Amino acid sequence: MNRNNARTTGPRQRFRLLSAAALAVTVGLLAACSATATPTQPAETATSTQPAAEEKVVLGIVGYSAADATLNKTAEEVVRQAEALGWETFYQAAEPAGDSASANSIMQVMIQKGATMIMTLAFDTDTLATGLAAAAAADVDVLAMSAGKITEGVIWASNVGYVPDMGVKIKADFAESTKVEVLNLTYLLATPGQGRNDLIQDVASEDPKFSLTNKEVPIPGAVQGGRDFTAAWLAANPPKDGVDLAIYAVFDQPASGAVAALKQAGRTDVRIYSYDATPAGLVLVKEGYIVADIQNGRAAQASQAIDAAKRVVAGELTLDAPELVPAAFFIVTTENVEQYEEDFPAAFTEEGV
Repeated sequence: MNRNNARTTGPRQRFRLLSAAALAVTVGLLAACSATATPTQPAETATSTQPAAEEKVVLGIVGYSAADATLNKTAEEVVRQAEALGWETFYQAAEPAGDSASANSIMQVMIQKGATMIMTLAFDTDTLATGLAAAAAADVDVLAMSAGKITEGVIWASNVGYVPDMGVKIKADFAESTKVEVLNLTYLLATPGQGRNDLIQDVASEDPKFSLTNKEVPIPGAVQGGRDFTAAWLAANPPKDGVDLAIYAVFDQPASGAVAALKQAGRTDVRIYSYDATPAGLVLVKEGYIVADIQNGRAAQASQAIDAAKRVVAGELTLDAPELVPAAFFIVTTENVEQYEEDFPAAFTEEGV
Protein backbone atom coordinates (compact mmCIF):
# COMPACT_ATOMS: atom_id res chain seq x y z
CA MET A 1 0.00 0.00 0.00
CA ASN A 2 1.46 3.33 -1.05
CA ARG A 3 0.62 6.08 1.44
CA ASN A 4 3.65 8.27 0.72
CA ASN A 5 5.10 6.50 3.69
CA ALA A 6 8.14 7.59 5.63
CA ARG A 7 11.34 5.64 5.09
CA THR A 8 13.70 4.95 7.92
CA THR A 9 17.47 4.79 7.89
CA GLY A 10 19.94 3.06 10.14
CA PRO A 11 20.46 4.23 13.72
CA ARG A 12 23.80 6.00 13.23
CA GLN A 13 22.71 7.69 10.00
CA ARG A 14 19.40 8.78 11.58
CA PHE A 15 21.14 10.07 14.69
CA ARG A 16 23.32 12.28 12.55
CA LEU A 17 20.20 13.51 10.76
CA LEU A 18 18.41 14.30 13.99
CA SER A 19 21.37 16.23 15.37
CA ALA A 20 21.95 18.30 12.23
CA ALA A 21 21.42 22.01 12.77
CA ALA A 22 19.81 24.24 10.20
CA LEU A 23 22.33 26.39 8.33
CA ALA A 24 21.64 30.10 8.63
CA VAL A 25 21.35 31.68 5.20
CA THR A 26 20.13 35.03 4.01
CA VAL A 27 17.94 35.26 0.93
CA GLY A 28 18.03 38.64 -0.80
CA LEU A 29 16.93 40.24 -4.03
CA LEU A 30 19.20 42.79 -5.69
CA ALA A 31 17.71 45.32 -8.07
CA ALA A 32 19.59 47.61 -10.37
CA CYS A 33 18.27 51.12 -10.50
CA SER A 34 19.27 52.97 -13.68
CA ALA A 35 19.49 56.74 -13.82
CA THR A 36 18.49 58.59 -16.97
CA ALA A 37 21.32 60.18 -18.96
CA THR A 38 21.30 63.97 -19.20
CA PRO A 39 23.09 66.27 -21.67
CA THR A 40 25.74 67.03 -19.07
CA GLN A 41 26.14 63.39 -17.94
CA PRO A 42 27.67 60.86 -20.37
CA ALA A 43 25.52 57.81 -20.91
CA GLU A 44 28.30 55.42 -19.82
CA THR A 45 28.39 57.01 -16.35
CA ALA A 46 24.70 57.77 -16.04
CA THR A 47 23.72 54.57 -14.18
CA SER A 48 24.11 53.64 -10.56
CA THR A 49 23.27 50.45 -8.74
CA GLN A 50 21.72 50.42 -5.29
CA PRO A 51 20.92 47.20 -3.38
CA ALA A 52 17.25 46.67 -2.69
CA ALA A 53 16.14 45.76 0.82
CA GLU A 54 16.12 42.05 1.57
CA GLU A 55 12.78 40.33 1.20
CA LYS A 56 11.04 40.35 4.56
CA VAL A 57 9.80 36.96 5.70
CA VAL A 58 7.02 36.88 8.27
CA LEU A 59 6.22 33.29 9.22
CA GLY A 60 2.95 32.46 10.93
CA ILE A 61 2.77 29.05 12.60
CA VAL A 62 -0.60 27.46 13.37
CA GLY A 63 -0.35 24.88 16.18
CA TYR A 64 -2.68 21.95 16.70
CA SER A 65 -3.01 22.05 20.47
CA ALA A 66 -1.56 24.12 23.28
CA ALA A 67 -1.71 20.96 25.42
CA ASP A 68 0.44 18.78 23.14
CA ALA A 69 4.03 19.08 24.40
CA THR A 70 5.61 17.34 21.41
CA LEU A 71 3.90 19.53 18.80
CA ASN A 72 4.59 22.69 20.77
CA LYS A 73 8.26 21.78 21.16
CA THR A 74 8.40 21.27 17.40
CA ALA A 75 6.83 24.70 16.87
CA GLU A 76 9.33 26.26 19.28
CA GLU A 77 12.18 24.79 17.27
CA VAL A 78 10.68 26.13 14.03
CA VAL A 79 10.51 29.58 15.63
CA ARG A 80 14.10 29.32 16.85
CA GLN A 81 15.47 28.33 13.46
CA ALA A 82 13.36 30.90 11.59
CA GLU A 83 14.42 33.74 13.85
CA ALA A 84 18.06 32.67 13.47
CA LEU A 85 17.55 33.50 9.79
CA GLY A 86 16.27 36.94 10.69
CA TRP A 87 12.66 36.07 9.96
CA GLU A 88 9.78 37.45 11.99
CA THR A 89 7.51 34.78 13.51
CA PHE A 90 4.31 34.44 15.45
CA TYR A 91 2.72 31.24 16.75
CA GLN A 92 -0.80 30.41 17.86
CA ALA A 93 -2.40 27.04 18.63
CA ALA A 94 -5.99 26.22 17.76
CA GLU A 95 -8.55 26.45 20.52
CA PRO A 96 -10.09 24.02 21.23
CA ALA A 97 -7.36 21.55 20.33
CA GLY A 98 -7.43 20.49 16.71
CA ASP A 99 -10.38 22.69 15.81
CA SER A 100 -10.20 23.40 12.08
CA ALA A 101 -12.50 26.44 12.31
CA SER A 102 -10.08 27.94 14.80
CA ALA A 103 -7.13 27.11 12.53
CA ASN A 104 -8.84 28.75 9.54
CA SER A 105 -9.52 31.85 11.61
CA ILE A 106 -5.92 31.98 12.86
CA MET A 107 -4.63 31.74 9.28
CA GLN A 108 -6.79 34.68 8.21
CA VAL A 109 -5.69 36.79 11.18
CA MET A 110 -2.05 36.01 10.46
CA ILE A 111 -2.50 37.14 6.85
CA GLN A 112 -4.10 40.38 8.06
CA LYS A 113 -1.09 40.90 10.34
CA GLY A 114 1.27 40.67 7.40
CA ALA A 115 2.35 37.03 7.27
CA THR A 116 4.22 36.27 4.04
CA MET A 117 4.22 32.53 4.72
CA ILE A 118 2.14 30.21 6.92
CA MET A 119 3.08 26.84 8.36
CA THR A 120 0.41 24.54 9.84
CA LEU A 121 1.19 21.70 12.22
CA ALA A 122 -0.67 18.34 12.24
CA PHE A 123 -3.83 19.61 10.54
CA ASP A 124 -5.67 17.77 7.82
CA THR A 125 -5.28 20.36 5.09
CA ASP A 126 -8.56 19.32 3.51
CA THR A 127 -10.24 21.05 6.48
CA LEU A 128 -8.42 24.36 5.94
CA ALA A 129 -10.25 25.51 2.79
CA THR A 130 -11.11 28.97 4.14
CA GLY A 131 -7.58 29.63 5.35
CA LEU A 132 -6.06 28.33 2.14
CA ALA A 133 -8.39 30.49 0.06
CA ALA A 134 -7.39 33.57 2.05
CA ALA A 135 -3.73 32.66 1.63
CA ALA A 136 -4.13 32.24 -2.12
CA ALA A 137 -5.87 35.60 -2.41
CA ALA A 138 -3.05 37.29 -0.49
CA ASP A 139 -0.30 35.39 -2.35
CA VAL A 140 0.86 33.77 0.91
CA ASP A 141 2.49 30.36 0.64
CA VAL A 142 1.31 27.57 2.97
CA LEU A 143 3.48 24.72 4.20
CA ALA A 144 1.92 21.86 6.19
CA MET A 145 4.00 19.93 8.69
CA SER A 146 2.66 16.50 9.69
CA ALA A 147 -0.18 16.80 7.20
CA GLY A 148 0.38 13.57 5.34
CA LYS A 149 -1.10 14.89 2.10
CA ILE A 150 -0.99 17.69 -0.43
CA THR A 151 -4.18 19.72 -0.72
CA GLU A 152 -4.64 22.33 -3.44
CA GLY A 153 -3.05 25.54 -2.20
CA VAL A 154 -0.38 23.78 -0.11
CA ILE A 155 3.12 24.13 -1.51
CA TRP A 156 4.86 21.60 0.75
CA ALA A 157 3.80 18.95 3.29
CA SER A 158 5.38 16.23 5.40
CA ASN A 159 3.99 12.86 6.47
CA VAL A 160 4.52 11.66 10.03
CA GLY A 161 1.64 9.23 10.39
CA TYR A 162 2.03 5.96 8.56
CA VAL A 163 5.38 4.32 9.47
CA PRO A 164 5.75 0.90 7.82
CA ASP A 165 8.64 -0.06 10.09
CA MET A 166 6.31 -0.06 13.09
CA GLY A 167 4.07 -2.57 11.38
CA VAL A 168 7.09 -4.71 10.53
CA LYS A 169 8.18 -4.60 14.17
CA ILE A 170 4.76 -5.62 15.48
CA LYS A 171 4.41 -8.51 13.05
CA ALA A 172 7.93 -9.73 13.81
CA ASP A 173 7.33 -9.60 17.58
CA PHE A 174 4.25 -11.80 17.22
CA ALA A 175 5.48 -14.03 14.40
CA GLU A 176 5.10 -17.17 16.55
CA SER A 177 1.74 -16.21 18.03
CA THR A 178 -1.54 -17.83 17.05
CA LYS A 179 -3.86 -15.06 18.34
CA VAL A 180 -3.12 -11.47 19.35
CA GLU A 181 -5.62 -9.17 21.06
CA VAL A 182 -4.71 -5.52 20.46
CA LEU A 183 -6.09 -2.47 22.27
CA ASN A 184 -5.83 0.35 19.72
CA LEU A 185 -5.70 3.67 21.60
CA THR A 186 -6.21 6.02 18.70
CA TYR A 187 -6.95 9.67 17.97
CA LEU A 188 -8.51 10.35 14.59
CA LEU A 189 -8.95 14.13 14.61
CA ALA A 190 -5.28 14.77 13.72
CA THR A 191 -3.63 13.53 10.55
CA PRO A 192 -0.73 11.77 12.35
CA GLY A 193 -3.30 9.80 14.33
CA GLN A 194 -5.16 8.89 11.17
CA GLY A 195 -2.01 7.50 9.57
CA ARG A 196 -1.06 5.57 12.70
CA ASN A 197 -4.52 4.10 12.91
CA ASP A 198 -4.35 3.12 9.23
CA LEU A 199 -1.16 1.21 9.92
CA ILE A 200 -2.54 -1.00 12.71
CA GLN A 201 -5.74 -1.55 10.73
CA ASP A 202 -3.59 -2.75 7.83
CA VAL A 203 -1.63 -5.08 10.13
CA ALA A 204 -4.90 -6.64 11.28
CA SER A 205 -6.34 -6.92 7.77
CA GLU A 206 -3.17 -8.54 6.45
CA ASP A 207 -2.95 -11.07 9.29
CA PRO A 208 -6.26 -12.21 10.85
CA LYS A 209 -4.58 -13.42 14.03
CA PHE A 210 -4.56 -9.74 15.12
CA SER A 211 -7.89 -8.69 16.64
CA LEU A 212 -8.41 -4.98 17.41
CA THR A 213 -10.37 -3.20 20.11
CA ASN A 214 -10.51 0.43 18.95
CA LYS A 215 -10.81 3.25 21.48
CA GLU A 216 -10.31 6.93 20.74
CA VAL A 217 -8.63 8.86 23.55
CA PRO A 218 -9.65 12.42 24.42
CA ILE A 219 -7.41 15.48 24.12
CA PRO A 220 -6.95 16.88 26.68
CA GLY A 221 -7.21 13.90 29.02
CA ALA A 222 -5.24 11.36 26.97
CA VAL A 223 -3.39 9.89 29.97
CA GLN A 224 -6.59 9.28 31.92
CA GLY A 225 -8.33 8.00 28.82
CA GLY A 226 -5.52 5.55 28.15
CA ARG A 227 -5.66 4.32 31.73
CA ASP A 228 -9.44 3.88 31.81
CA PHE A 229 -9.65 2.11 28.47
CA THR A 230 -6.76 -0.16 29.40
CA ALA A 231 -8.23 -1.08 32.79
CA ALA A 232 -11.52 -2.14 31.17
CA TRP A 233 -9.70 -4.02 28.40
CA LEU A 234 -7.49 -5.87 30.88
CA ALA A 235 -10.56 -6.98 32.81
CA ALA A 236 -12.02 -8.37 29.60
CA ASN A 237 -8.74 -10.05 28.64
CA PRO A 238 -7.33 -12.04 31.56
CA PRO A 239 -4.15 -14.07 30.92
CA LYS A 240 -5.02 -16.97 28.65
CA ASP A 241 -2.94 -19.68 27.01
CA GLY A 242 -2.58 -19.18 23.27
CA VAL A 243 -3.55 -15.50 23.36
CA ASP A 244 -0.97 -12.70 23.35
CA LEU A 245 -1.79 -9.11 24.26
CA ALA A 246 -0.60 -5.77 22.90
CA ILE A 247 -1.50 -2.10 23.25
CA TYR A 248 -0.97 0.21 20.28
CA ALA A 249 -0.94 3.83 21.47
CA VAL A 250 -1.21 6.77 19.11
CA PHE A 251 1.30 8.69 21.26
CA ASP A 252 3.04 8.49 24.62
CA GLN A 253 0.40 10.09 26.84
CA PRO A 254 -2.21 7.32 26.43
CA ALA A 255 0.66 4.82 26.55
CA SER A 256 1.62 6.24 29.96
CA GLY A 257 -1.97 5.82 31.11
CA ALA A 258 -1.91 2.23 29.86
CA VAL A 259 1.22 1.52 31.89
CA ALA A 260 -0.45 2.93 35.01
CA ALA A 261 -3.37 0.51 34.49
CA LEU A 262 -0.98 -2.41 33.97
CA LYS A 263 0.87 -1.60 37.18
CA GLN A 264 -2.37 -1.27 39.12
CA ALA A 265 -3.55 -4.64 37.82
CA GLY A 266 -0.17 -6.28 38.37
CA ARG A 267 -0.04 -7.35 34.72
CA THR A 268 3.26 -7.95 32.90
CA ASP A 269 1.89 -9.88 29.92
CA VAL A 270 1.22 -6.91 27.59
CA ARG A 271 3.54 -5.29 25.03
CA ILE A 272 3.01 -1.60 24.28
CA TYR A 273 3.85 0.19 21.03
CA SER A 274 3.79 3.99 20.93
CA TYR A 275 4.83 7.20 19.17
CA ASP A 276 6.73 10.44 19.87
CA ALA A 277 9.46 9.07 22.20
CA THR A 278 8.89 11.75 24.83
CA PRO A 279 11.13 11.74 27.92
CA ALA A 280 8.38 9.95 29.87
CA GLY A 281 7.89 7.48 27.03
CA LEU A 282 11.60 6.73 26.80
CA VAL A 283 11.69 5.93 30.52
CA LEU A 284 8.94 3.39 29.90
CA VAL A 285 11.01 1.89 27.08
CA LYS A 286 13.92 1.51 29.49
CA GLU A 287 11.58 -0.14 31.99
CA GLY A 288 10.40 -2.57 29.33
CA TYR A 289 6.73 -1.56 29.24
CA ILE A 290 6.94 0.14 25.84
CA VAL A 291 8.78 -2.20 23.48
CA ALA A 292 8.92 0.22 20.52
CA ASP A 293 8.45 3.99 20.37
CA ILE A 294 8.71 6.09 17.22
CA GLN A 295 11.04 9.06 17.64
CA ASN A 296 10.02 12.03 15.49
CA GLY A 297 12.29 14.63 17.00
CA ARG A 298 11.32 18.24 16.74
CA ALA A 299 14.77 19.37 15.55
CA ALA A 300 14.70 17.08 12.50
CA GLN A 301 11.16 18.02 11.53
CA ALA A 302 11.76 21.72 12.14
CA SER A 303 14.94 21.70 10.06
CA GLN A 304 13.11 19.88 7.28
CA ALA A 305 10.29 22.46 7.26
CA ILE A 306 12.63 25.46 7.46
CA ASP A 307 14.70 24.08 4.58
CA ALA A 308 11.48 23.85 2.54
CA ALA A 309 10.55 27.42 3.53
CA LYS A 310 13.94 28.67 2.38
CA ARG A 311 13.40 26.96 -0.97
CA VAL A 312 10.03 28.72 -1.26
CA VAL A 313 11.64 32.10 -0.59
CA ALA A 314 14.33 31.34 -3.16
CA GLY A 315 11.72 30.43 -5.75
CA GLU A 316 12.92 26.84 -5.97
CA LEU A 317 9.65 25.38 -4.67
CA THR A 318 6.37 26.47 -6.26
CA LEU A 319 2.69 25.64 -6.26
CA ASP A 320 3.06 24.33 -9.78
CA ALA A 321 5.08 21.42 -8.35
CA PRO A 322 4.09 20.94 -4.68
CA GLU A 323 6.12 18.53 -2.62
CA LEU A 324 5.13 15.80 -0.14
CA VAL A 325 8.00 14.27 1.80
CA PRO A 326 8.30 11.64 4.53
CA ALA A 327 9.41 12.95 7.90
CA ALA A 328 12.49 11.44 9.53
CA PHE A 329 11.83 8.63 12.01
CA PHE A 330 13.73 6.26 14.23
CA ILE A 331 12.27 3.39 16.25
CA VAL A 332 13.56 3.35 19.82
CA THR A 333 13.23 -0.18 21.22
CA THR A 334 14.16 -2.04 24.37
CA GLU A 335 17.14 -3.35 22.40
CA ASN A 336 18.62 -0.01 21.32
CA VAL A 337 17.40 2.41 23.99
CA GLU A 338 20.70 2.40 25.91
CA GLN A 339 22.64 3.34 22.78
CA TYR A 340 20.04 5.97 21.98
CA GLU A 341 20.46 7.51 25.43
CA GLU A 342 24.23 7.50 25.03
CA ASP A 343 23.99 9.30 21.69
CA PHE A 344 21.13 11.63 22.65
CA PRO A 345 20.99 12.14 26.42
CA ALA A 346 18.92 15.30 25.94
CA ALA A 347 16.08 13.13 24.59
CA PHE A 348 15.50 11.93 28.16
CA THR A 349 15.07 15.50 29.45
CA GLU A 350 12.56 18.22 28.69
CA GLU A 351 15.03 19.60 26.13
CA GLY A 352 14.28 16.67 23.83
CA VAL A 353 15.95 16.27 20.44
